[in-house]
Amino acid sequence: MPSYYWVNQGGTFEEERKAGLLWAPERTSTGSRLVHWDTMTELLPEDMVFNYANGAIRAYAIVNSAAVSMMRPYDVGSPYSSAQGGRVVMCSYRTLRSPIPLTAVTANEALRVELQSGRNPVLDRRGAVAQKYLCAISPIAGQLVASLGDISPPPTKSPTPALTPTEVSRLVDARLGQGKFRDELLIEFNGKCPVTGLAIPDLLRASHIKAWTQADNHERLDRNNGLLLAAGVDAAFDKGYIAFSDNGELLVSSRLSLFHRTALGIPTGTYTLQREFITPQRRQHLEFHRAKYGL
Repeated sequence: MPSYYWVNQGGTFEEERKAGLLWAPERTSTGSRLVHWDTMTELLPEDMVFNYANGAIRAYAIVNSAAVSMMRPYDVGSPYSSAQGGRVVMCSYRTLRSPIPLTAVTANEALRVELQSGRNPVLDRRGAVAQKYLCAISPIAGQLVASLGDISPPPTKSPTPALTPTEVSRLVDARLGQGKFRDELLIEFNGKCPVTGLAIPDLLRASHIKAWTQADNHERLDRNNGLLLAAGVDAAFDKGYIAFSDNGELLVSSRLSLFHRTALGIPTGTYTLQREFITPQRRQHLEFHRAKYGL
């Protein structure tokens, strides 16, 4: 059966949620190993993790991969050096509409006792959250937490092969707009945004057409599900202010004024992507994007 875990993310919650992962160092700056970091190696596909940050459980995540060695993939959090190493696990996050406050957790006596038990407990004797990253919790605790948030239990484990370390690394890079996914888009689009002509790599974004949270792992890595866009154009595309038709014609939402189009560098007249960029696969993803935002 799938297992349950509790992760304390604090200021890294948004970064890890957006990237679809969990990450922890392998050792401290002095070389010591900590149980709550080593717990990363216990995670297996389809396990359920409750994401606690800023006084409440704000999401839950379904694990997609075993742990893979990787340096920290974001810049926020406590001081870190590459000598500390690290482990990453890919996850699918589900944000809760109504976060579960810690007071609701500790008010349930049976749940509080469960979370204070074991070799790596979530709560200390006072009922406060311990200063740890990842803790395994019992099936009873997992089911009680799930009931507080009307969360469906994790699925029964399936024989689907786990992601390989190479696939995990590529997925992390693709989610962060780096790696092979970005390199392929830079080559295909000749190193410039096809809408604005901007050719400064640091200001270009490797943007997914079909959103990461709605794409499967193949689509997340497929350059045909990507566009290379200037930062402002990318933001407008990502939020559905602009889209492209089947033949590449720029479509603009009525929510975006002429002034704002100019400020973002979006053409104020008619504009069409070059035909060579409208591959059959990319056309399908563009259709999905239009339907999502009603353009």
